[in-house]
Amino acid sequence: MVEKKCFFCGKKSLRPFAFINPKPQHLHSSQCRCSICGLVVGQPQLIEQELKTYYKQHFYQQQWPDAQGTWDANINNYQRQEFPLIKRICSGWLPSDGCRALEIGCGYGSFLRILRNQGYDACGVDISPKAVAFCNSKGLSVVEASWQDIPFKSGIFDLVVSMYVIEHVDNPRLFIRECVRLLRSGGVVVLLTDDADDCQYAWLRWMALISGRDLPFCSSSDHTFVFRGSHIKSLLEEGGCQDVRINKFDFVPEQESFHWHIYKNLFRFLNRMTGRGGFILSAGRRSDR
Repeated sequence: MVEKKCFFCGKKSLRPFAFINPKPQHLHSSQCRCSICGLVVGQPQLIEQELKTYYKQHFYQQQWPDAQGTWDANINNYQRQEFPLIKRICSGWLPSDGCRALEIGCGYGSFLRILRNQGYDACGVDISPKAVAFCNSKGLSVVEASWQDIPFKSGIFDLVVSMYVIEHVDNPRLFIRECVRLLRSGGVVVLLTDDADDCQYAWLRWMALISGRDLPFCSSSDHTFVFRGSHIKSLLEEGGCQDVRINKFDFVPEQESFHWHIYKNLFRFLNRMTGRGGFILSAGRRSDR
């Protein structure tokens, strides 16, 4: 189904944006962009059951088949980049000890292991039987469930984390409400996702315009949405968060060639100057007022 109405602002304002040569493993073959709010939307849109089937049976098998290799790489990357950023954005919001945490869409469990090593009472949920079985083999507490069917009571977690998941779901508004439901009063939800305002999108748009070519995908073909920070902030506030913090960041690889280093740092400099980045890190604190 090709959707013409923007999920976020509700206007019939979606315009063609990016294209890809479709292959069997691609979930979306094109993207539209809202001319009013800037939301990027994968096309064609899939219904809930189609998405569940894909992420339950195909996503890890096709995109991330090497469970141990992914575990090792992610532990290294998360310890070096995401975890310090998350600690910084949550500063002053979480209890100093006994923090109970849940990760939604935990995948192979690398971030859960980091949380456990840092003293968090952490558990996870994921829709993939393959991912859940691997997590359990590592001694992690993970249950198989989709985000619509999380088997935990309301208000029992200090921290709910979801890393690179919201861009995959069919209804981000309900997804955030579910995250907030699980939090105690004053608890914190943390979301990480791609940034639709990355300046490299603008660069590629100009190049496509000059060359007369179609703009290629700048995000994964299985991303249903690509957000701006303003989208995530509004959704967190609608979902019941009183305080919301938004930061943007770029990944810094451990090793890279000299020319690639110069190229990437040029864009990182532009991102810093314009307040943009390749990724959005957001945190919201639940309010029961």
